[in-house]
Amino acid sequence: AVVAIENCNLDREIEVKQAALDKVDVESSIVGLRAGSTYTMEQLLYMLLIVSAGDAAEVIAEEVAGSSEFIAGSESGFVAMMNEKAKQIGMTDSYFDNPVGMDWHSNAKIHSTAHDIAKLTQYAMANYEIRKIVRHSFYTVDNFYNEKSKTLGSTNGFLRKRKYADNLFTVIGSKTGTTDKAGFALTTTAKDNEGREVICAFFGNSTRD
Repeated sequence: AVVAIENCNLDREIEVKQAALDKVDVESSIVGLRAGSTYTMEQLLYMLLIVSAGDAAEVIAEEVAGSSEFIAGSESGFVAMMNEKAKQIGMTDSYFDNPVGMDWHSNAKIHSTAHDIAKLTQYAMANYEIRKIVRHSFYTVDNFYNEKSKTLGSTNGFLRKRKYADNLFTVIGSKTGTTDKAGFALTTTAKDNEGREVICAFFGNSTRD
């Protein structure tokens, strides 16, 4: 999402190509994009950040890499942009080998730490667009397919009435993740009663709870 926002206009209309959908990881969450449909970059980012849509990630990767002036249009080109941005942010213990975040494939090199993800969260939450998206409990994609809309529910339970100490903190967003190796993961940003922002990032939980 960070790489996309920093390299592509949010109102750009993007046609979903079958070649991008063919690259979607079989274990990835998807929103059900179909080849030939058109969405804005902003709509795709909502799909990516609210429901972890792997198909949206692949479409974004192909589009951004294809429009970059300094890198060839491909999934691998976009991943290179991700790794360069990670270095700029100071994520010294992270490496990406795909745009979705899946780690089950053979010879997977993708890895990170809770510390690095906290750095990424701090950087991402300084971006107005990301901050706006990840606070949503639900988002409706107008004319998702065949003139019908589709409502997406956030994977972050704290935004959907899961109980927490809301007398101490107010959750304002961020991101979930799940893979076999990482377990259930979460990076969440909250504000305390004095307006200070706190980021909590962790990996390895065996359940969503």
